[in-house]
Amino acid sequence: MNKKEKILNYLKHNLIGTRKQIAQAIDYSESATYSGLMELLEENQVDREQGKGRKPDTYYLKNNSKKTPKKIKSKFSSFPDEKIYTKVFSLDDLEHKEVIILILTDRNA
Repeated sequence: MNKKEKILNYLKHNLIGTRKQIAQAIDYSESATYSGLMELLEENQVDREQGKGRKPDTYYLKNNSKKTPKKIKSKFSSFPDEKIYTKVFSLDDLEHKEVIILILTDRNA
């Protein structure tokens, strides 16, 4: 199962979970998650709302129920080596139990 399939599979079957559980489902130390997210965007499975100024871009994972879209937020920071790291976790206090993926990378790369 590739990174893109892991993201889709996890979000489809696990709307909530602890940081450890989600980290086990998606290995957040690998660098392929950002590429996987971009592939989903190209395949029209993700809606992107571009951030203004310092506000990060927001990604919405399309699903069968438009009422409760999963929100995927990306947060950008610069790293000298320009490697991409991800941290994946859920916030149990959110209304729709969104799974949020923070992507740390150089926005200009």
